[in-house]
Amino acid sequence: MAPSVPVQRRLALPSLTGLRFVAAAAVVAHHTVGWQAPVLGLGYLGVSFFLVLSGFVLTWAGSMRDGSQMFWRHRLARIYPLHLVTLLVVLALPVRTPAGATDVLQHVLLVQAWTPDAAVAANPVSWSLSAEAFFYLLFPLLLPALQRLSNRGLVCACVLLWLVQAEVALLLLAGTPLGHFLTYDLPLFRLPEFLIGAAAALLLSRGYSPASTPRLAWAAAAALGTVVLVGAQMSAGVGVPWSLSATLALPATIGTICWAAARDAAGRSPRALASPLAQRLGAWSFAVYLIHWPLLDLLAQALGRDEVGGLRWWWTPLVLVASTLLAAGAHRWVERPTERWVRHRGFRTSTSGVPQARPLSV
Repeated sequence: MAPSVPVQRRLALPSLTGLRFVAAAAVVAHHTVGWQAPVLGLGYLGVSFFLVLSGFVLTWAGSMRDGSQMFWRHRLARIYPLHLVTLLVVLALPVRTPAGATDVLQHVLLVQAWTPDAAVAANPVSWSLSAEAFFYLLFPLLLPALQRLSNRGLVCACVLLWLVQAEVALLLLAGTPLGHFLTYDLPLFRLPEFLIGAAAALLLSRGYSPASTPRLAWAAAAALGTVVLVGAQMSAGVGVPWSLSATLALPATIGTICWAAARDAAGRSPRALASPLAQRLGAWSFAVYLIHWPLLDLLAQALGRDEVGGLRWWWTPLVLVASTLLAAGAHRWVERPTERWVRHRGFRTSTSGVPQARPLSV
């Protein structure tokens, strides 16, 4: 293995911003056509991408440099205002997704992913924000522990976390009727993805480059997982549980994120991902993610359908365009102003009086 040479950190990772919209579009496609649809039905893997990406970017950007309180303030500013506004809009609309008073309270407190009913209530896609809130709470404790590990220790931690997630998925899916909730929505099950993303960022920042054998093993795992998932989706009547799908796809997810970040760090970002359009779409991706489900709910009612999703594939681009247009407005008039307001209340300057660089948002 070649010696590690720290790479020059760049706060901006444009390729990863561009990939955020790709992941959001995948989730929209999944919810539009349903999980049984070939290939498009695998779009739920976009959520795993976001969770890994979150750990990676927060670590890469040095988001803890101003201390825990400032970190938590910035994370709250990033995800909570748009989540709350979207929730209020959903409750005001004639959507059919059930939501009792207790469910709504859990959504307001961002703890909905800890109970099966609340996780799928109101705006169901926001369960991932509940998981993220849990990760943010633990991040000031977990990051120093990861930073103390050597490169070998970080690699071993990634492999161990991956295997533990797979083993837990197999055990719980076979042993409880709540298997899907325990191995998909529950934040504890998703924590390894976030931690692997953080470990990958530390490795890349240290200039870690695996030897040929580990690199080939990782590539083989990524290729095999992809082939199994796509093959199962293309085979009639064959499906892979979502939690196992996320685990199988994890090597490919991490490889994609590390490849894009390495290109960015070297100043060689792929044009398609770093273009102004890709950056704008990436900035809107969070709003796209939150908005598309209630839009699909209203569409299902307009079409006289009893359930959300399960539409023909050609509905996907129409729903994606509509979600993106609405997201553009939400980003401009809700997300950006509220985030800036919350961040400004905790604004700090360096000792020289020059404002510090803003951490990369995810």
